[in-house]
Amino acid sequence: MKKPLVILSIIFLLLPITVTAQSFDALWQQVNQAEQKDLPKTQISLLKKIEQKAQKEKAYGQILAASLLASRLQTEIAPDSAEVELKRLKAKAKMVEGKDEVLSAVYNCILGVIGRNEESGNADDYFKKALANPSLLASQKAADFKPLIKIGKNDDIFKG
Repeated sequence: MKKPLVILSIIFLLLPITVTAQSFDALWQQVNQAEQKDLPKTQISLLKKIEQKAQKEKAYGQILAASLLASRLQTEIAPDSAEVELKRLKAKAKMVEGKDEVLSAVYNCILGVIGRNEESGNADDYFKKALANPSLLASQKAADFKPLIKIGKNDDIFKG
């Protein structure tokens, strides 16, 4: 009598963990559903969940895809928030600098691309930071950056 009660208790204790531990695919599916229903704020909150989960798992592509899409949605909702979003990306790049060099390099590359379109002309500085450790970047696979990077049919040639 006591054994089934213990097993049942364990199941009920573990149930919340399995319910909250959604996969990235399930979360992205929810983002897509929110997009179809034209719910950008819902999308942004889901993207923040994806970003938090991805940071724990060091899923670079998930972090970046969620972060950049959330920034785009935020600027679509409020166009005057573009500067705020740019500062947020710069802060994220600075925050991971020295802690996670791969993520730092990718953030700096993104900031370099954005910097090309700005008048300040500091794109080269970001690109230099991004390429500071080429051997580290060379050791990364494109597949590690899904869904930010789409894998093509010939990517296996480069062992990506």
